Amino acid sequence: MAPSTDDPDFLLDDDLPHITAYSRRGAGREHNQDTFAVERHLWIVADGMGGHEGGKTASAVATATAVSAIHHGEDDLETVIERCHEAVWLTGYFLDQLTMGSTIVVAVRDEDAGTVQVAWCGDSRAYLVHDGELTRLTTDHNLAQDQVDAGHITADEAWDHYGQSILTSALGCGSPDIPTIGLLDTPGQGRLLLCSDGLTSGLRDEQIASLLKGDDLTEVARDLASAAVDAGSTDDTTVVVVDLERELGGIFRGQEADDAGEPAGDAVPAVGEE
Repeated sequence: MAPSTDDPDFLLDDDLPHITAYSRRGAGREHNQDTFAVERHLWIVADGMGGHEGGKTASAVATATAVSAIHHGEDDLETVIERCHEAVWLTGYFLDQLTMGSTIVVAVRDEDAGTVQVAWCGDSRAYLVHDGELTRLTTDHNLAQDQVDAGHITADEAWDHYGQSILTSALGCGSPDIPTIGLLDTPGQGRLLLCSDGLTSGLRDEQIASLLKGDDLTEVARDLASAAVDAGSTDDTTVVVVDLERELGGIFRGQEADDAGEPAGDAVPAVGEE
């Protein structure tokens, strides 16, 4: 299912009313280095780094690798992330772009178990809203979080700490060593959000919680991205929002939009097949 090219704020076919995604290029940036992919029970956001098109390539490679691994029966998400790391590192090695890297957050729904498994590397996040309460499912792999864990700063102080931009774990980045990977299971109920740090660099968790409670998922995605920009975020911003308690179907891929909300190019390369 191809993404819509007519309305950059609504990138899904009408057959998917209970899931939406939006990816917006940061102000003044030449390329959107985020990539996302969504299938019925699989959701991914990746945020690339490396300058020029290196970051865009890294996030696309990470996303495609994750989808391929899961399609071929790999159900251990830690192994999936390790394969993503290897693919990004090898791509950077052969392209002579060893600074190429990416974050990633992957969520897979297990209908039989009634749960969602989440795995991540870097500072792209997953949140869950259930019974009106927001839970941050992931823990950032960055210096600011390390300072919180060590008791040097509070979680509130970490929000605008300089260490937010210093990753302690990511895919690729010139190192073949396996990075730190986070993994957890959560009940498959409520509303799930996956996002790149373009959102969380502009909005605190309580602001995200308020916006996530909207009835229309398209408006929720648009409002989240717009609020982050209004708050001063200049990074690429990508959000995937899923109502877990409703029936889903089909597959779509992401499309980037420019800082004015207009389409900025072709769809992100296909990472799955219907």
